Amino acid sequence: MSKSGLFAHFGSKEELQIKTLRAARRVFYDRAVLPAHGVPEGLERLAVLIDAKLGYLEGNEFEGGCLFISTAAEYQGRPGPIRDLVAETMSAWRDVLIEQARIARERGELSRGVDLDDLVWQLLAFELAFNWDWRLNESPQAIEHARAAARTRLHAAATAKGRRILAAR
Repeated sequence: MSKSGLFAHFGSKEELQIKTLRAARRVFYDRAVLPAHGVPEGLERLAVLIDAKLGYLEGNEFEGGCLFISTAAEYQGRPGPIRDLVAETMSAWRDVLIEQARIARERGELSRGVDLDDLVWQLLAFELAFNWDWRLNESPQAIEHARAAARTRLHAAATAKGRRILAAR
């Protein structure tokens, strides 16, 4: 398609970017969220979500890796609808993780003293560190480092009941 044909269809570069991000969000959902739907809520689902997200990041859905991570890096300091869409998507992901951590704590799978915001922040940091090490450094050990870090952190936050759930996975 020619450049003029592209703009005739989308109207603007910004509209093309927004539609691309919305399509990428559907791919993200299919790869990182949908695999956890049949899994019991709480710690088990939280662990599956993290593992699925790492698998999504490891995959080659988009050239250059996760479109949201790269777009966030480019637009984080630039207000507007592109930044807003990325922030909304990443906030929704964080909220999904927080909700599963909250359910896990209510079910006695995570220790009462665990700061859920801190736990999820660290899990998100492992995702970002993996993406950087995998994409920038092409480290073949990156995926196992990230999975081990997430398992270790979840295990440290879990109760005896939660550790049994994690061990059964």
